[in-house]
Amino acid sequence: MTNSPGAPQAGDTFTITTTAPGTYQGDGNVQEVEIQPGMRTALNIPGNSVFQGAGASGGVDLFSIMTQINTAMRSNDRTAMGNLLDQLDAAQTQVSNAQASVGGRVNLLSAAKDRQTDLQTNLTTMSSNLQDADVADAMTKLSQQQNLYEASLAAASRSSSRACSIS
Repeated sequence: MTNSPGAPQAGDTFTITTTAPGTYQGDGNVQEVEIQPGMRTALNIPGNSVFQGAGASGGVDLFSIMTQINTAMRSNDRTAMGNLLDQLDAAQTQVSNAQASVGGRVNLLSAAKDRQTDLQTNLTTMSSNLQDADVADAMTKLSQQQNLYEASLAAASRSSSRACSIS
């Protein structure tokens, strides 16, 4: 539909694909960020890890469990529903562990941000101190130069007045 201008026309073809209910459609990629030189941390936990237990020993597929529960409820299979409760508990633990991991990462990133803010404040203070020190130093040198100049003028004036009084 995006390749043709306007509304669909006669002869246009469309392909519709469906996925089975409870199919994870994301990817397993982990996004990382560098929080300090040489130190990286993950920003996310891939959905297939959280919801399907990918990469975890004893991981469970929450989508599969929910599909099985749906089937058991539609057929009023109380035995199957009871048997699925342990798996549902395992899925809940899996999701809770992911939440705890994300919470730990949030704390780590917050601490890194605080360190960055502290460093920026310290650098700004140091820069200000250096700039202020240069101005003060320049004022001191100017005052010294002015005193030397005035002393030279005074000495020249005395020398000139002595020379006039001798002649």
